[in-house]
Amino acid sequence: GNYVLAPDYASVGHDEYSDLNAYINNLRSGKYIVSDKDGNYGVVGRDGNVIIPMKYSEITQDGDLYLVTLNEEGQENMLVQWLDASGNVVIDKNIGFASNFGDGKYAAAFDNDSQKWGFLDREGNWKLEPSIDGFAYSFDANGFAVVSDKNARTGLIDETGKFVISQEYDNITPIKGTDRYIFTSGKNAGIMDKTGKITVNPKYQWAGGIYSG
Repeated sequence: GNYVLAPDYASVGHDEYSDLNAYINNLRSGKYIVSDKDGNYGVVGRDGNVIIPMKYSEITQDGDLYLVTLNEEGQENMLVQWLDASGNVVIDKNIGFASNFGDGKYAAAFDNDSQKWGFLDREGNWKLEPSIDGFAYSFDANGFAVVSDKNARTGLIDETGKFVISQEYDNITPIKGTDRYIFTSGKNAGIMDKTGKITVNPKYQWAGGIYSG
């Protein structure tokens, strides 16, 4: 068979996509996340035309954007940006770490200046100013985000920053495509809905995925 993309790269992988659908859609669009032998990532077209130069230490497909981690000489802090499909920078703040926008409207981002987590909209404005000491995940399709304090106690907030589920759990994980969340308390795991109502009591040591259908 003929090459779809010439074998000129160290990797052409799907691990750099936020989910399988993003990977498939990008293949259909004829754009590929690739890396060189030094571990620098970029994006090329099916004809090998460079769309985003191979100069980033990480690239993740995030809907119609790319979340990239900069790898520049003399760089003091970790820095991330979002690029559009043509490689133009669309969100550029002093952000050290970030989660994909994914299914939600706001992305969790770690502000290097304040050393706290906040949430950005797709124009790069702070929806919720950095104020979280522990860790934060981006808002999901239900309009909620998982946040942890510095003691790793985890809860759920709405888009105003109000807690809808208090920080009393060890971990909370959204179940994609539903309004349910897996939570852990001690060694046990259970499932609750977005209001905090427990639908499966925490008597299991592991809770697997639930799929809508």
